[in-house]
Amino acid sequence: MAELLHSVVDRFKPLNGRFILADEDGLTVDSEEPWVMGESWCDATDNLLLIESSVRDDPYGLAVTGFRFEIWDSEPATQEEDWDRQLVSDFKSTSGRLRLEDSEGMTSPTEVNLGLSDTRWSVRAFVRTLQIAPAVMQDYRLGVEDYEAEIFLLQFWPRNS
Repeated sequence: MAELLHSVVDRFKPLNGRFILADEDGLTVDSEEPWVMGESWCDATDNLLLIESSVRDDPYGLAVTGFRFEIWDSEPATQEEDWDRQLVSDFKSTSGRLRLEDSEGMTSPTEVNLGLSDTRWSVRAFVRTLQIAPAVMQDYRLGVEDYEAEIFLLQFWPRNS
């Protein structure tokens, strides 16, 4: 049975609808360049995950995105919660230490420590879009009817092959 080794949570604002989960070592010679990726809402290459947000336009600067990163010793059971989208991919992390970045290089202070360096990982990614209630938005007098927030869950475990 899979065991959850540890988890990390982070909050980050989307910029241009993209997040980058980058290894502190940077791209490798085998990595795809991030600007040519984007076939899926969560694309992986060595030392980098490119995550597309559904929150593209944020005229009030209120978009909120929450992340939970889970590190497992083997493949965890599938989530029972209702997620909008999910996928499984894999990538190699040379340092084992990752941080969220936006498309202009702003980096989160929160480190996701995978616990192993130079390892190939499977990652299962989930996303759900939530609506903020109109009454809450009225409290801020923004004149919008509702607003979206996203939550992401990314589960990592070492690949067997």
